[in-house]
Amino acid sequence: MQNVQFKIIFRGWIKNKTYTLISLISLITGITCCTLLVTFVIHEYNIAHSILNSKNSYLVQEQRKQDVHPNDAFISGESGVQLKNIYPEVKAYCVFRNEHLLFSEKAEEPDYMDAYSVTPNFTDFFKLPLLSGDLRKTLSSPNEIAVTRSFARQQFGIANPIGKSLTLGRYIVHFDGEKNIYQKIFEPCTITTVIDDSQKNFLHFGILRGLPDEEISKVTGFSFYIFIELSSKVTAPNFLTKINDRNEEVFKDRTIHLKPVEQLYFSKAKYLYEDGLIFKRDPSFVYLGMGVAILIFIIACFNHINICLTRTIQQLKTTGIQLISGESKQGIRKQLIMETGLLVMFSFIVSIGIIHVLIPYFNTFITSDLSLSDLHAGYTPLVLILLLGTIIIIPPLYVILKINKNSLSEILKNENKQKTVLIRNIVIIQFTISIILTTTVVNIHHQMDFATHCRPHANEILILGWGLYTVEDETTKAFYDQLSSIPEITHRTMSAITQNCTYGLDNMYVDCTDADLSFFDFYDIQLLEGRLFSPGKQGLHEAIVNETFLKKQGITEPLGKTFQTGDETYTIVGVVADYPRNKLTREITPLFIRFSDTGSERHIIRIQPGSRKIVEEKINALWEQVAPGAIEIKTCSLSERYMEFHEEELQVMKILSIFSYISILLAGLGLFGLAWFSVENRRKEISLRKINGASENQITVLLCTRFIKWILIAFCIGAPIAYYCSAQWLTQFVYKNEISPVSFIFIGIEAVVIGTLTVAWQAFKASRMNPVDTIK
Repeated sequence: MQNVQFKIIFRGWIKNKTYTLISLISLITGITCCTLLVTFVIHEYNIAHSILNSKNSYLVQEQRKQDVHPNDAFISGESGVQLKNIYPEVKAYCVFRNEHLLFSEKAEEPDYMDAYSVTPNFTDFFKLPLLSGDLRKTLSSPNEIAVTRSFARQQFGIANPIGKSLTLGRYIVHFDGEKNIYQKIFEPCTITTVIDDSQKNFLHFGILRGLPDEEISKVTGFSFYIFIELSSKVTAPNFLTKINDRNEEVFKDRTIHLKPVEQLYFSKAKYLYEDGLIFKRDPSFVYLGMGVAILIFIIACFNHINICLTRTIQQLKTTGIQLISGESKQGIRKQLIMETGLLVMFSFIVSIGIIHVLIPYFNTFITSDLSLSDLHAGYTPLVLILLLGTIIIIPPLYVILKINKNSLSEILKNENKQKTVLIRNIVIIQFTISIILTTTVVNIHHQMDFATHCRPHANEILILGWGLYTVEDETTKAFYDQLSSIPEITHRTMSAITQNCTYGLDNMYVDCTDADLSFFDFYDIQLLEGRLFSPGKQGLHEAIVNETFLKKQGITEPLGKTFQTGDETYTIVGVVADYPRNKLTREITPLFIRFSDTGSERHIIRIQPGSRKIVEEKINALWEQVAPGAIEIKTCSLSERYMEFHEEELQVMKILSIFSYISILLAGLGLFGLAWFSVENRRKEISLRKINGASENQITVLLCTRFIKWILIAFCIGAPIAYYCSAQWLTQFVYKNEISPVSFIFIGIEAVVIGTLTVAWQAFKASRMNPVDTIK
């Protein structure tokens, strides 16, 4: 009997090739997207909880009066020692210190930033997998280091360089009575431990060395990170209340915060991955991935359901005949589930092959490191089984319920007035989801275009890069002076639009930008009131401030007012409007601009529109003449710099864009299948209409009208939801682009056009059929 069921299934597939093909494409696309995104979300969850040794461990954060948010990093590790010595509730502490190491004494060799000195009790807080060695022993021994597997491959070409030596340079800091003096020393170090970082965790480093007790409290100019472990009976809120209420002398000017280590990975960051010890992933990005996975799954599942419903409804009479021939209802249920199961499992196998090809591109796209092994790691297999089981069970459920509910005569009559309503609702839901995704993407795209071009001439302003800073200053100056010989360069400045330092002023932080004479003209920054700097030395003691500076200081008549930062006193001579210098999601901070002949010692040019490629070629030709053999100069436009600021938001836009296109494709495929089914079922009606004088155009319009009406209903439902989603996303921006109704109108027209083209071809083809052939 089972062989007969298989024959029936395969004959049905061959007979309904169009249905089968559409169903397979929908399933393969939906399962591939959903599997990738589900695996990504679970992979991110595993990273957040992968190396924790204690659930009562916390990252210590401090917030001074001037700070808007708590800071992860300290200027020394002294606070960790004091917390341990003062409060018995602190069971242990661990301190990291960032080290800027050198592999060579050559001046052009950049510092290696991913090295940390750490106290030996690091192993009590974190459990890192090792390829070889004893990490605690390494961190307790001088001139021994631990390296990661990826660092070893990059540096030595092998994964386990145990016993090899490296000569590392580091900075020793001492205070000469006036300022910190940095001295470089080089010392040989032996690799005695290799850490296996093939599975990513939220700690970001390449080299670890021990941090002696006498160095924990030193101020080195580099970042310190402090972790503490509280006793099991102590809660963080009670402990913080005790600290902040007692107002210890050492903590009197700041508030201490504790962030659970298990929450470190999922937190807001300046960039997707900060340049620091802790990898951070914006949790909203993970939630977005899960949300998109669910939406794609719904569309693909509905597509499959729709196709299966049209097929099974069409086959109800065949099912009745099987019942008359002696087949049991249980056998028919088994056959229906078996048919869907074969389709789903075949689609899943194909999707695994596609995922194998797509994973490298997917990793680059979302900045991850997924592999096929992640498909069977953690909860991923269970979630995938539930998803596949859902797709297998739901489509035949309708026919199974109908067989159980109705009598044999009703099944044979195939009386089902609700089938059109059910199919209509599925089409509306599919197009509603597609319209929501597509419209939201368009609005996000408009905002990101606004963010990356928020400054005038953003595409024409080029920042000259690393190559300039690998030669002597005299060479750089000679090159900069000769840039005026390139006709496509219209303006030059040595001042960056972003701040180059920050000062404390009256319980707030104030950003400072050093500006040369060309600064205001170069960036098109207009004065609201006042004047530019005075010539000569007098201009060195003048400042031009922004509107936020005046609001924070409560100044209503600024011109002539003075303020002091450190030993310098400045007189306000002008006011400029607030302008963004960083992410547009951040509040504008107080700013004062002061005069400097060398600006902020950057080399920035403005070029004629569309001449970037020519300018880059001429710049490097000139650079080769001035500094033969030097590193090539790379350029970065101001719009590209703002793209870096908004990396997370751009990734959101990209992921939504791709999956909105996929949703439209799936919805179109489903509509194609339904249109084909509708035409097939109405062949006799079409023929009779033609016999009674209906034209081909009238029949085409008749067949298209119903589907277009469904799409318009989907648009009316989806547009308000898309507006709400877009408005909610835009609330994070201080500067934002207004949501335009044009984008909604455009998407609505696009949806109708796609639906019309999908249906019209089949409708027109049906309208040209010979009525005689159809009636026969």
